[in-house]
Amino acid sequence: MVSLTPTNITRLRTAGDAETQRAQGAAPAPARPAGTDTARADTLSLSTAARSLPEVMLKGPPVDTALVDRLSAAIADGNYPIDSAKIAAAMFSASLDLSS
Repeated sequence: MVSLTPTNITRLRTAGDAETQRAQGAAPAPARPAGTDTARADTLSLSTAARSLPEVMLKGPPVDTALVDRLSAAIADGNYPIDSAKIAAAMFSASLDLSS
């Protein structure tokens, strides 16, 4: 496991930048000599919608509780149809998506 000291973060960031440039076909940035790590100031600005998000989250997740109750009752009563072939096909399709 890599510790997240400022020096290691800079090294990880530099390595990630080089990977991105290689993937995009760009020439890699020249390596910095040891001991010349410079700190970059990261900035973050939030939109109005993002700033109001905590207030929205206090109300709870957007869950259709009526639907959850109906499905729970159907499963408990044994009235919820389970198509194992359809489930297997969806799982196989998802595994193909993950491997590509």
